Formats: sequence, C-alpha cells, structure tokens
Amino acid sequence: MNVSHRFVIITTVFVTCLLTANIVGVKVISLGLLILPGAVIIFPISYIFGDILTEVLKLVPNPA
Repeated sequence: MNVSHRFVIITTVFVTCLLTANIVGVKVISLGLLILPGAVIIFPISYIFGDILTEVLKLVPNPA
C-alpha cells in the first residue's frame, strides 16, 4: 500500500492530539481568570487535523 508521508504525519498528529486531550482532560488549567479543563485547548487542534484529513486529503471510502 502506497501512502504519502504527509498523510502519515497528519494522522500521527491527529491521533496524538486525541490521546493528549483524553489524558489532560481531567487536568484543570487557568488562563487569566478562566479555569478550564486542559482538553478545551487540545481538542480543537485535533478537530483541525481531522478536518485536514477529510477535506484536504479527501479521505473517503473507496466504493467497491
């Protein structure tokens, strides 16, 4: 199976962001006066990479 290097890198970053969001989701961080769960910062980044995977790289199932 021939897979581009960009696909592997973006997929790795996407999975890393999802795992990190789950790990730091229970941690509380403070940004000035705001006190938020850590996943509030990490999860939107994973959403961006998921959007790149679906929209830019056009990952759709191949109908047989």
